[in-house]
Amino acid sequence: MGQPLEGFGLAGDASFLDLLPGRAEIEQARSGWMTSARFGDVHGYDGGRLSAPALPPVALKPRGRVC
Repeated sequence: MGQPLEGFGLAGDASFLDLLPGRAEIEQARSGWMTSARFGDVHGYDGGRLSAPALPPVALKPRGRVC
């Protein structure tokens, strides 16, 4: 515990930002949510699927921890 993942330390090939999903992956996940193709239904919930928020028309960038 507390050890860096092999290949992703300070001398690794990938930075933290390389591990984050890109806009295309986020759009696919949003589409999968809206169409029930990727995420299943919640059994016992009495109501329709909650809508995913629309993505902004600008480039996405990590904003760090928000408390």
